[in-house]
Amino acid sequence: MKEPIHNLRWFKKLVANSQDLIAILNEQMELVFISESCETLLGYKSKEFTGRKGSDFFYTADLNRLVEGIESTRNDPGHHHKGRYKVTHKNKSSVYLELIITNLLHDPDIQGFVINAHDVSDQHQSELAHILFEKKLATSERKYRGLYESVGDGIVETDLNGCIRHANRAFLEMLGYDKLDDLTGKYYQAITPEKWQSAEAIIVKNKIMERGYSDLYEKEYIRKDGSLVPVELRVWLMKEDGIPTGMWGIARDITDRWVAHKKLEEAYRQLELFNRYKSEEREKERKAIASTIHDELGQALTALKIDIGWLLEHAEATAECKTRMNSMTTIVDDAVETVQRISADLRPGILDDLGLAAAIEWYCEAFEKRTGIACKLDLCLCSIDKEVELPLFRIMQEALTNIARHAGASKVEIIQQCDDQNIELIIEDDGKGIDIEQINSNNSFGLIGMREKAAVCGGDFSIMPKEKGTRIQVVIPKS
Repeated sequence: MKEPIHNLRWFKKLVANSQDLIAILNEQMELVFISESCETLLGYKSKEFTGRKGSDFFYTADLNRLVEGIESTRNDPGHHHKGRYKVTHKNKSSVYLELIITNLLHDPDIQGFVINAHDVSDQHQSELAHILFEKKLATSERKYRGLYESVGDGIVETDLNGCIRHANRAFLEMLGYDKLDDLTGKYYQAITPEKWQSAEAIIVKNKIMERGYSDLYEKEYIRKDGSLVPVELRVWLMKEDGIPTGMWGIARDITDRWVAHKKLEEAYRQLELFNRYKSEEREKERKAIASTIHDELGQALTALKIDIGWLLEHAEATAECKTRMNSMTTIVDDAVETVQRISADLRPGILDDLGLAAAIEWYCEAFEKRTGIACKLDLCLCSIDKEVELPLFRIMQEALTNIARHAGASKVEIIQQCDDQNIELIIEDDGKGIDIEQINSNNSFGLIGMREKAAVCGGDFSIMPKEKGTRIQVVIPKS
């Protein structure tokens, strides 16, 4: 390749076609040369600069800075000054030029200040936009920081391992900390009671890490003084460019709710004890009444029947008198049967003597005769606590009463079975069934009573419609 010839014309063409502007000021800072690229940058032809002052192109503040920059190089030959200046284009728009001023007064071929100017308007606008964005971002950050610190709920941020990175004032106060530094660096596991840690680990793994957030859940935190504070918490996964970087959660102090819940639990426990007491007292009264009716009234009726029989055998009575005495015997027999039925309904002696299965079998036999509804029984002869037998019998009794009154059934099936843990009683009929409104009604006192009897024994009661009829299920723990 042939080496270029570096002559004057070659350099002139090089300067003329440069995208940067080149100018030379003499020692008195008068313009003695400007390259033709001034037309590209500023819209002026080079000859149009003749007789113009710097104030025609530079804003006053920028012109003063330019003069100061040039003067700063005057006593330091070869020294450069670099600066950005706002210049007026011929069309009155603004152009931002980056100037490099070099003192070449000592160079005999130049004897002036050389200015190299590069258009940085796009860069300047970009930087200005970035500055405005940063200002808006800072304003927005201040606004949301104020919101972050002013909300009543605690907000906490951790890394993926659970190390606390930040928390707002409400979270610090909730846990009894004065300064954020006292809490940062701690792991949320360390401020969580052990009884909650396994469950929360499952939530983090299966909810937060899998789908990006948790459902609302409850736990406790350990305060700085060692006391516990109950909270309601929801946690979200933090991501940057799709990559998980940490977690953040919103926690609400629910101490008042827990206190109210404990009071409600205690009231419910006391109500259960009271119901159990009333039920036991009621059963004692029933047993006493049943015993009195059976022993005293039953014996009196039996004695009366014996006396009537003696009179029939020994008294000389007319035929009409004997007819009346026979009628009296029938009435006494009916009264004895009624006394036995009332006594059994109040407290079946067979339940105390032979157990639940025998009592169910006896009651269903009488029920079948009284109502015409067939009873199919599948009863287990397992050992059942006496305290459980009576509630189960009463539930069965109430269920059959409801079936006779409302179901229009032709058949009832009763299953009583046991395993190592539970005793189960199932009662099914083929009647018209029950609707959901009746099941949930506050006026269904029979159902309410059955539920309470199951609850007293620590068991579960359920009732549900079938395709035809209704199914009742009671499950009571053995111990």
